Amino acid sequence: MKSALVPLVLFLLLTGCQREHQPIGDYQYFIPAVVRSPRGSGLEWKTRVVLSNPSGSEVPVRAYRWPPAHRTLETFDVTLASGQTTSIPSLVAPLPAVSSLYVESKQPVGLEVLVESRRKSDLAPLRVPVLHIQDLARPGDTLRIEGLLNDDHYRSHYCFTMPWTEKDGVPYLIRLVMTTGKRHLLTETKTIPGVPLVVADPWQAHGLPPGMPLDLEVTLLGSNRGRKVVHGLWVYGIRQDKATGQSEFLQTRVERGSR
Repeated sequence: MKSALVPLVLFLLLTGCQREHQPIGDYQYFIPAVVRSPRGSGLEWKTRVVLSNPSGSEVPVRAYRWPPAHRTLETFDVTLASGQTTSIPSLVAPLPAVSSLYVESKQPVGLEVLVESRRKSDLAPLRVPVLHIQDLARPGDTLRIEGLLNDDHYRSHYCFTMPWTEKDGVPYLIRLVMTTGKRHLLTETKTIPGVPLVVADPWQAHGLPPGMPLDLEVTLLGSNRGRKVVHGLWVYGIRQDKATGQSEFLQTRVERGSR
């Protein structure tokens, strides 16, 4: 799966979505990647988000899309009966933009998130990791990804992502370090915008020779506006087999410096 850089103008158009956050429960989940290609657009990918209630009682659930396809589609509310399964419509900004999903509930719920191809029925879905909100990087924490490849067999990209709760604190200031093996390549301090941002070609974006394996580390320094970081930042990497089109999430590790 591959996407272009998400334009900053998208964030500016959506800042009117702000309102005070009123959580509905203590169970909070973060889905770092949700994509949508409208039928007839010629683009390939769609996301299926399956929500289930394993408990013996009904459970209210609220999901927040960031960014949504339209500000009126920012939230999705449902009450699940015991044992019920339903889908959260992926009404997010269409590709080449990418989005995230933040989910709250009063009891634990099940979430399965799959990115599927519209073109290749034999291609296995890409399973998106479902995180607990506490997994995100807080100011002072570092996220690490190893194994970004761009060679005869694989292509890779990475993405900065954050939940809807961060919309009042972004843009964020980060420190980015690229290495290959034990060799340091670059260190950058930069501001990232307030919506998920795909770096489709890390080699070109950072002026590095193509074909060089890359390891990435990103440290969240804080809000560039001096505002509160509610939950934080996540970075994911995806590697795709050029021959088959099969993609996989690379492991993101968190080094806690904030506590």
